[in-house]
Amino acid sequence: MKIFSLPHTADLSAGRQVNAEVIASEGGRSLVLVNGVPVDADGSYPVGHRLAGQLAATDGGFKIVSADNSGGVSAEKLLANAGIHEGGNELTAAFRRYGIALTQENLALAGELLKSLPGVALDRLNAGVIALMLAKKLPAQAFALLRDYLGGNLKFEALFAGLDKAALASLRTAWGQGKMLEALQQLIKDGMAGTRPSGLLPGDGVEEFVASLQLGEMLTRQSENGNEARLFFQWPVFWHGQDLPDTLEGEAFMPGGNNPEQGFSLRLLVTPPSLGRIEVALHQLKKSLWVHFGVESAVMEQVRSLFPLLQERLTGSDWENLRFTIGRVRLLNDFFSSSEEPLPTDSRPKNSRIDLRV
Repeated sequence: MKIFSLPHTADLSAGRQVNAEVIASEGGRSLVLVNGVPVDADGSYPVGHRLAGQLAATDGGFKIVSADNSGGVSAEKLLANAGIHEGGNELTAAFRRYGIALTQENLALAGELLKSLPGVALDRLNAGVIALMLAKKLPAQAFALLRDYLGGNLKFEALFAGLDKAALASLRTAWGQGKMLEALQQLIKDGMAGTRPSGLLPGDGVEEFVASLQLGEMLTRQSENGNEARLFFQWPVFWHGQDLPDTLEGEAFMPGGNNPEQGFSLRLLVTPPSLGRIEVALHQLKKSLWVHFGVESAVMEQVRSLFPLLQERLTGSDWENLRFTIGRVRLLNDFFSSSEEPLPTDSRPKNSRIDLRV
């Protein structure tokens, strides 16, 4: 498989360990999620086809080659050489989930991180944090914040659990009026000032909300030396019939130079109660836009019914080519890692219906 039109080569460069999955194929080209990033690929491949390995440069693009096994050295030997004697199986499993090559260099980096984090045992959660730190090239100081994130403590449902119904209703109204940011800023000010009138966010909730903002800042990278900028964000979304908000997560990849041939990529993950988990991948190149929806099998036709409306809304804008595709949602543990276990067949309520604003 050759992968072309990479606007984000800083993360997807030759030698990079990747997990790739074909999520759509049309017109001799495929839309592939490479480590969660939507990428346009040359060639038509079966939807759902998976590849794991390293990127190798070719004329005009990249291809995925088989994973590096460090000369056939066993994982146990590599772990021992890195000074990792307990929790090795959890760490190697986390490497697979986050697309990290099982090499002596990467395990040595993991070992150094563990030495700087005394008392941290390699259970599933901590191993995932270490793998994510390596994937994002983050220092040991990021451990506690990432552990809160992977542990689910920075989801808006958890952050706003201490609010009473009146305060939640006020937030929902602000969200509907496009004034959510102002409402959240006021909650932070009230909490930090210690006034906290009845129903406002408790003090520890304020600290956790600030931590969620710090997470976005930590996982965001500005454009440098012509490389792409990477923006990670979380945002509360209120769905019909739910008091507590869902958490929309997204990561955008934007070119750092002025090359008109470069485009942008965007991935979103959200869970409407009536539809289940939805992953949206957008890929833009020049004046072409490709949008792919990953959804549960039972709601594919309901989501597909939105395509004419989306086409109508976007027709007449600056796009010359619009493409909408749909497939089964990928198996994900979190926004950054793939799952090794199948998800339940259908976790949605029986009376599902579309609840989406366009």
